[in-house]
Amino acid sequence: MFVKKDLRKIPQILSEGKDAIDTENEENKLEHLRLGRRPHEFQGSVRLLCQPKYQPALQYLQTLSLYDSQISSLEGIGMLDCCPQLCSVNVGRNPIREIPDEIEKLAPSLKELLLDDCALAGPFPSCLLKLENLEILRMSNNQITTLPADISLLSKLQVLAMDRNQLTRIPSELQDLTELKTLLLRHNQIRELPDGVPGPLLLNLTLLHISSNQLITLPDTFVDCPILTHVYANGNQLKELPFGMDRLSELQRLNLSHNRIDYLPTDFIDAYGEPDQESPEGLCVGGKVRTCGTKKQNKKTT
Repeated sequence: MFVKKDLRKIPQILSEGKDAIDTENEENKLEHLRLGRRPHEFQGSVRLLCQPKYQPALQYLQTLSLYDSQISSLEGIGMLDCCPQLCSVNVGRNPIREIPDEIEKLAPSLKELLLDDCALAGPFPSCLLKLENLEILRMSNNQITTLPADISLLSKLQVLAMDRNQLTRIPSELQDLTELKTLLLRHNQIRELPDGVPGPLLLNLTLLHISSNQLITLPDTFVDCPILTHVYANGNQLKELPFGMDRLSELQRLNLSHNRIDYLPTDFIDAYGEPDQESPEGLCVGGKVRTCGTKKQNKKTT
């Protein structure tokens, strides 16, 4: 959907928002602010927006996008605690190197935080663990090196996107995120997944994307994740699959291409069929169609 850019300057937008409140003009109250691609106005920080004089105009704000505005500092963002309904903040594609502790002031209402394509590096920012109501956290394409065991504090998370970072391991406590539906870990350096990730505690997990890592095996608990529908594990170094793959009864798509698998368990073949040796895609024939990578079928992904 194409959204026309608001050509008004930010001070004008906020002033008119305040006037709408003063005149009880319900239609013009600021509920959604799309202020992306405004580098000349922000000049590297969010101070322009986070000023006390503008707080009255923001009291009904629900969503805020500052996408791709060359913002390098989020200092002052805590002043948005004047927005009791603020549930979504998008600061993606900005050269942000650190998250200030004051972001925890947004914890009561914030449900979605988008930090894709920033410049975050090193361990997972501990201040984000205070955002206890988060349901969606996207931090793809950064340089995050570790996830803490305390990630379980984000107990309401439904989507966790950590694609294209520098992760080498995943904490077993990730299995305590029992509301998780989507887990995206592709293009990292993960060598193994701990038992339970995925596993029986992740009762709501439907999508697991772990392609382009360094996995040699999948945990035995993989087959105990009851409602997985889409699994992408292509581009690893998998040599074998766990037994019991036929228990993944809801599976609709399984991509294992570009691995080193030279043996498929009998239960896998019974459930999904034999790989078609003549197919460059390595499709399994029989049962439900799946993509299956073996040494011979590591040429193309479908």
